Formats: sequence, C-alpha cells, structure tokens
Amino acid sequence: MMITAAQCRSARILLGWSGSRLASAASVSQCEIDDFELERCTPKAATLETIQRALETASMAFLPHDDYRSISGA
Repeated sequence: MMITAAQCRSARILLGWSGSRLASAASVSQCEIDDFELERCTPKAATLETIQRALETASMAFLPHDDYRSISGA
C-alpha cells in the first residue's frame, strides 16, 4: 500500500511536524513534501516509501483507504 497525499498530510499534522521536519526525517526536499501533499505531483515509488517509513518510524500506522475499522475494534 502506498501512502496518499491526504494520509501524509494528516499523519504529519497529528505528529505536530512541519513539512521541513518530515522532509528531514525522510531525507527528501521540502518541495517534494509540499508538492505531494498539495497533489501537484506524485513522487516516485521509492520516495513515497521513504516518506511513509519516516512517518511509521514516528509511530504512525496506515490502513488502506477502503479499510474502515471501528475504534472499538468490532
């Protein structure tokens, strides 16, 4: 599963990270983060994996966008 722009933006905000903080954690440019989150372009698969891995390392977990689990786990 590849992270979406909305998931990236939401995860970054939940962590309280700026775009530059995520860029630093993922070793990509802030312009790449900005362009991705604003859906101006889609980064290469390797860059998306790096961004997602940086967010997951900071404790974020991602579900496929068609997976809607309830908070209670039911």
